Parts: sequence; structure tokens; C-alpha cells
Amino acid sequence: MMRYQLFNHLRFEFRWQINGRADVESAAGGCPDVPEDLDWFGTETLTVVSTENETIAEGCTYNMDSSGVYLP
Repeated sequence: MMRYQLFNHLRFEFRWQINGRADVESAAGGCPDVPEDLDWFGTETLTVVSTENETIAEGCTYNMDSSGVYLP
């Protein structure tokens, strides 16, 4: 369970689950779904499993893009 503090006085706990997928371009290349300047590109969905904060509903989902490059 993670604890977050907002505005130095409000604290709440919530649990989440993350699911996602990514396309990875190897050194040989050949992955048309990965933009030229990236090594991998994908999406993640965060689902709130439980929460103490009344403003965040359990089951609420947040979608995110994720991408990156490999560092030598």
C-alpha cells in the first residue's frame, strides 16, 4: 500500500494494479510500431484496487503511454 501526502496535511492510502504492453525494437530494427527516435513504446493502465480517499473510486482506471530509449 502506498501513502501519498498532498498539501502537507492530507494523507491517504491506496493500492493499485498496473497492466501494460510494449513494442520493442531490437538492434536489428524492424518494429514498425515503434517511433524512429525510441527503442520501445507502449501503454499502461493503472487500476485503483482499494482506497481511503473518497474522491478516488475503487476500480477507477488511468491510461498512460510509456516510451523510452536504452542507455549505453
